[in-house]
Amino acid sequence: MNELEEWLKNNQNKIKDYLEEKNEDKSEENNKKIKIDIPEIDLHGLTLSQAIIKVKSFILEKIEYYDKIRIIHGKGKHSSTPVLRDGIREWLEKYRKKEKLIKDYSYEKPENGGTGATIVWLLK
Repeated sequence: MNELEEWLKNNQNKIKDYLEEKNEDKSEENNKKIKIDIPEIDLHGLTLSQAIIKVKSFILEKIEYYDKIRIIHGKGKHSSTPVLRDGIREWLEKYRKKEKLIKDYSYEKPENGGTGATIVWLLK
């Protein structure tokens, strides 16, 4: 038996323990959730028709890679009515029924913009 074989034989348990520990570390790494930012589109300054075109294109672009998107339309405080907010949400409802690409949508959490943004869950 050469020196390497003898060393391996004498250290078999240490090597086994080391490899098991490394596998556990990798398993823990794989189980950690990676935070992925939600892709978002900002519609401020657009007309409703421009915004709809942009949102439709954005949905089609992102649906393959993401489960949800954020649409920032504003709360409508700087106009007499919340044209973008209401118009985009009406369009989302029609588009959801027609194209079957949208699972659901809701206003963002208050700390993330509240009624000034809409989260859209996409179907794959």
